[in-house]
Amino acid sequence: MSKAEEQQHEASEFIRDFSMGELDEELSKQMRELANMIRSEAMKRGPDHLVKGQITLKLSFTGESHGGRDVTIDARYEVTTKEPKPVRTGELMFIEKGGKLVKDPPRQTNLYDKFTQGSEAQ
Repeated sequence: MSKAEEQQHEASEFIRDFSMGELDEELSKQMRELANMIRSEAMKRGPDHLVKGQITLKLSFTGESHGGRDVTIDARYEVTTKEPKPVRTGELMFIEKGGKLVKDPPRQTNLYDKFTQGSEAQ
């Protein structure tokens, strides 16, 4: 393998080998879990609805010089997942004087209440 070909795969080798495969294992697990969550949410929503999720891999590197000849790198990682948000339905509400939110229009008479009150009086 040429030097150029080796350099093309440095990142994939780094992920695979980091901490004896721990990063590769965690990232793969998060990808499977997120894919299953997206699939489940997409099935609930039905056709023509987009479902989004996100995985972020953060790599942090800290270098330290040892006598000006050697440099060591402390590499750390963090994998975070942003799960798909379930769709929540809205509710049409009305505002009464004073700011109270109600389901029924404040000026509309409730026919059920009017009917039951009229029959109780008889």
